[in-house]
Amino acid sequence: MSKAVQVEPKESRSMLISALGLGVLRRWWLVSLVLLGCGAASGALGIMLLLRQPPKPQCDRVFWPFASGSRRLYCAQEVAQKRTLEDLFKAIALVDGLSRNHPLRPLINRWVEVWSKQALDLAEEEFDQGNLERAIYFAKKIPAQTTAYALVSERIAYWEKVWAKGEGIFKRAEAALNAEDWRGTFSIMIRLLTVDNRYWSVNQYEALNQRIIQAQKDETQLVEAQRFLRAGGLDNLTKALSILQDLSSKGTIFQKSVQQSVSKVARALVSIAENALAQEDLNTALNALEQIPKEVSFWPEVQDWTEIAQAMAETWSETPEGYESAIARLKKVSPNRPLYGKVQDYILRWSADIGYVRLLSEAQAQAADGSVGGLSRAIFQAQQVPSDSTQWNEAQQSIRQWSESLSDQQDRPILTQADETSFRGDLASLRAAIRQAQQIPSGSRLYAEAQSRIRDWQSQIQFQTQSQTQGFTIAAAPSASSAAPIQGSAQPISSSTDPSGDLLREAQAQAQQDTPSALAAAIETANQISPRSPQRAEAQRVINTWGNQLLGLAIRQATIDKNEAIAIAQQIPNFSSAYDAAQKQIQAWQGLP
Repeated sequence: MSKAVQVEPKESRSMLISALGLGVLRRWWLVSLVLLGCGAASGALGIMLLLRQPPKPQCDRVFWPFASGSRRLYCAQEVAQKRTLEDLFKAIALVDGLSRNHPLRPLINRWVEVWSKQALDLAEEEFDQGNLERAIYFAKKIPAQTTAYALVSERIAYWEKVWAKGEGIFKRAEAALNAEDWRGTFSIMIRLLTVDNRYWSVNQYEALNQRIIQAQKDETQLVEAQRFLRAGGLDNLTKALSILQDLSSKGTIFQKSVQQSVSKVARALVSIAENALAQEDLNTALNALEQIPKEVSFWPEVQDWTEIAQAMAETWSETPEGYESAIARLKKVSPNRPLYGKVQDYILRWSADIGYVRLLSEAQAQAADGSVGGLSRAIFQAQQVPSDSTQWNEAQQSIRQWSESLSDQQDRPILTQADETSFRGDLASLRAAIRQAQQIPSGSRLYAEAQSRIRDWQSQIQFQTQSQTQGFTIAAAPSASSAAPIQGSAQPISSSTDPSGDLLREAQAQAQQDTPSALAAAIETANQISPRSPQRAEAQRVINTWGNQLLGLAIRQATIDKNEAIAIAQQIPNFSSAYDAAQKQIQAWQGLP
């Protein structure tokens, strides 16, 4: 029983195995599929592992002190691919520091050789583009162990020689250009074409050519601007300034001439402003000053002129208030301003003008009554206004007007009396009329009329004299016997033994010289006629006439020399009707109350 127990398991296992074997044999196609799938998977995995590359190193994150030689070489190659001088020498620096015994040294040396040759070629390109210093700098960085290094010294020497040649030609051409020698510039610059460098033979040659063309255009504009400057006037100067500023802004070889012309235009504009102010034209003055550019060397003067113009305009009202306002404005100008001295001159002048305005106003009031004394005092007061005063023109105009009125009052009676005397028509009356008309001084506005009458009367005298010589008698109209005596006319001078007639004739002869001394002598001679003489009335009349003439001469002389005027007026005696007026005038000239 025990054997049976032992045998039964063995038989069972055999039977189980047999059963399994028969099962597998019955499913052989399934087993084949499993085995084929496992083989395919194993092959695919192997191929994948063979084809897969390790990940690329990230060169920007490498800690170089611990980087391997292969990583340095890899990153150096990456950098060198950028093909710039900086990057090539950065690549060389990454690997050239490795030990000479490094396993990768042979490969590294080959790459350094390649990169050095590329760097020398790039340096050559830099030189050709005009970057000499950059080319030399990088050429000198080529490692000494490379074959390219042997070419460095020779190459640098050649570059410097070529550069010196090109630079020398360019400078000579530029000097000729600045001297405005267009033909000389071209003959020199054409030599740049022989320079073995693109920067000089192409770039700089073309640059010089363009500068010549531009300089010729600029010269044409400068000539046009100078033509406007010579023409003058605000419009022409404005055009000239516009052209010059355009030339200056874009740069030109004529910069010095341009600046000189701008300065001349600016000075001319200041002159226009001054002339406009003299004509009381504020708008034109300010417009001229506003055209001047701030870049001129005397711009502070222009600013001062603008301030002066504004102040001056306030004085044109010719009132004390206007002058005071102008003075207050200019007193704000600080002492460090360039036209401070001129400003002070205006302040002093206008301070005086305030008094002259009042003085002229008083003179006009004096002349208002139209009397000889009033006109004389008005003329004297107006004569106190100096020629540098703004009131000068008005004062002179008033003086002329008042002098004409005074002349009419003094000289018109003389001419009227001469006319009345000549009405008798006889020789004696005509000669007396001539003597009377000759008393009118040359400065009188009646002088020309008096001279015309004198010529007419002289012609009548000549005609009568010739007629008498030929035996004819000319009837006077009206006759001396039938004509009624004309009041105020000259009385016939007696030919009797009475000396009064001789004295009167002598006085009249003296007065004909029409000088202060002659008139004073004539007055003294006429005054010698006795008060009881029939000729005394005529003597007194001519004494008064000559006294008025002396006063007129004195007033006119006062415009030149007041002391001389006083001396003339003092010759008028107290028995002349002009004496009182003369004394008042003397006191005025002497400044007495």
